[in-house]
Amino acid sequence: MRALDDGVDGIRDTDGMAVSSGPDGTAAVGRGQQIDWLYARIYCAGGDDTDALMPRLAHWLDAVRAHWPIRSAHFLRFVDLRGHHLRLRVQAAPDTLDEVFARLDILDAAARRAPVRALERLVSDPLTSGGGSGRPGVACAVYGPEYAKYGGPKGAEGAESHFDISSRWCLDNRVWKVPRPVGRVGLVARLLANAAVAGPLPADELLAAHLRMWGYRLPERLRDGAALGAVVRQVLEFPLNGTPGWEHADELTSQVADDAARTVGRIGAGAGGRRALDLLHIDANRLGVNPAEECVAGVCARYLLGGLGVAGASARG
Repeated sequence: MRALDDGVDGIRDTDGMAVSSGPDGTAAVGRGQQIDWLYARIYCAGGDDTDALMPRLAHWLDAVRAHWPIRSAHFLRFVDLRGHHLRLRVQAAPDTLDEVFARLDILDAAARRAPVRALERLVSDPLTSGGGSGRPGVACAVYGPEYAKYGGPKGAEGAESHFDISSRWCLDNRVWKVPRPVGRVGLVARLLANAAVAGPLPADELLAAHLRMWGYRLPERLRDGAALGAVVRQVLEFPLNGTPGWEHADELTSQVADDAARTVGRIGAGAGGRRALDLLHIDANRLGVNPAEECVAGVCARYLLGGLGVAGASARG
């Protein structure tokens, strides 16, 4: 990996590659080209503050898209034995991916400089709270599209197209600026509510299935109406529209929610809505909530749509 300048300004089209521009000003991928994936994991130095990595990722990815023909790019958050990290997947022609790979040292350096912080959580989730080894930096791996989860190659391609749109939305709107922990859960609640209304399944059916899917991740103390209702009320009362840049949070979240609904319409919702829920789970993950917090957000979404009073909130669907 050759050394570059410290910032993304080190990215240059040094090989004189002929690159056409798409309608949004980014480089366009030629039709019929062979394509492949680059898959990189960007690790925190410790803690779980993947938000600290996102401003640099946003700047880096904007520059990469401007200089090379990228077909698709998306990220999600994850934790493994090494620690919390962002998983970045970039799809392009192999020669382009060689150029992108050569610039991963910018993200590697950013990960090593990022502050170490343990995030405050509305609800802790033991399955995602591990700290790992705390070794920062970038590690590459092999990406295999999840054909079984999304209904075959066409379904996986449709899901990846949505992931590209959702990832751009997160980075363009600087989701890392939304206050944690309550405001972030409130943002996910609005996303789920809008997606439930726009999607092909009845909203109450989808959100009930969401609660059945993620309710087991709630701690025992929240598995009754009174305790869970207090947490739900806290989220619903948070003034998200008072956050700079999020004065129109419902309209903003409807952008990515509508695309999620269109994607589910194309690839199918799956048995019991499972495929739709898997897609929305990745969207919630990008916003930075753990599965237990996502469960709370789903209950809040039911209330936002008028299907459940706060006092009646329950983890039993």
